[in-house]
Amino acid sequence: MDFIIIYVDDLVVMGNYQISVEDLGDLNFFLGIQVILLPSRVFLCQQKYIYEILDQAKMVDANPMRTSMTYRSCPMSSADSLLEDPKEYHSIVGSLQYLHLTRPDVSFVVTKLSQFKSAPTTTYWAMVKRVLLYLSGTSAKGMFLRKCKSLNLHTFSDSDLEGSNQISWSYKKQRVVASTKNFWSVIFFRNYLFFSTKMNSHISSRDDMAVLLTKPLPKSPFELEG
Repeated sequence: MDFIIIYVDDLVVMGNYQISVEDLGDLNFFLGIQVILLPSRVFLCQQKYIYEILDQAKMVDANPMRTSMTYRSCPMSSADSLLEDPKEYHSIVGSLQYLHLTRPDVSFVVTKLSQFKSAPTTTYWAMVKRVLLYLSGTSAKGMFLRKCKSLNLHTFSDSDLEGSNQISWSYKKQRVVASTKNFWSVIFFRNYLFFSTKMNSHISSRDDMAVLLTKPLPKSPFELEG
């Protein structure tokens, strides 16, 4: 099977293709993502992109931190106030959202910070800086993609979320459903997962990968390989 990925003027061809094109060699970069081809896996990293964000925030030489946020989420302070100019907050947080592709370890905190883009405060700006300090010390980390012979679908769900599954929880937070078609697609997918043949098993919080995406953690046991 062959795959062709096109984004504006960027083109990636994967597979044993038989089409007449100029071979530019192995894939190295695609949309800001560094691609390292290894014998049995592919490593994706956004180190260069992280450096650009740190340079934009003038934090390239800052001392790194070991976690992306405090264990208690979103602290508030009596001295908290709105940022006089939120443009930098909007720019940095917007850039951090693109890291979801290879850095799920910052997905939770970046999603949380994105919820306050309309009225960012000094406390949340301090949280943004903490994320940047964490990234400065972990910029070389990324995600491995391995070939798997099994076609079984493995999912993780955090039972501490309101309700029994994350799809229902996300729609409870959304007051308006913009697309009826998308709504029914989600309902179909949810019903397929929960009413089709499946095996459920309890997994401790220490081994549950979903925890990484749903709550702040102390020194995370889910460090990405790099």
